[in-house]
Amino acid sequence: MLAVVKTPRIDLRIEGEIPARVIAVLRDEYDDLRVWDDDETVPVKETRWYKEIRESATPGEILRAHREIAQMTQVELGKRAGISRQNISNLELGRRPISQTVAKRLADILGCRPDEFQHAWQ
Repeated sequence: MLAVVKTPRIDLRIEGEIPARVIAVLRDEYDDLRVWDDDETVPVKETRWYKEIRESATPGEILRAHREIAQMTQVELGKRAGISRQNISNLELGRRPISQTVAKRLADILGCRPDEFQHAWQ
């Protein structure tokens, strides 16, 4: 089990077997307490954090995030996609738009959907 509280002055993280009475005290004290059971996982795309980030992220930032999650360098991604490293950099920095064709290639390599980069062509 994991319990997390983050406020401007408090950063509390407790891992392991947490007694129910401790969780009850923390719930009484902190409105924003988050508790995760080891058996229960939440898809990241359903979290409030992801939705807030996704609304403000540019297609280039999304590309970079997917590339970093895949633990690839710009050079590696460029070679696999048939695009120069400089072009990957320009896409990530928003200097060049991500076309639908390039989005499909990148999505295949990074294991995501092409519409992850949809802001680029709308």
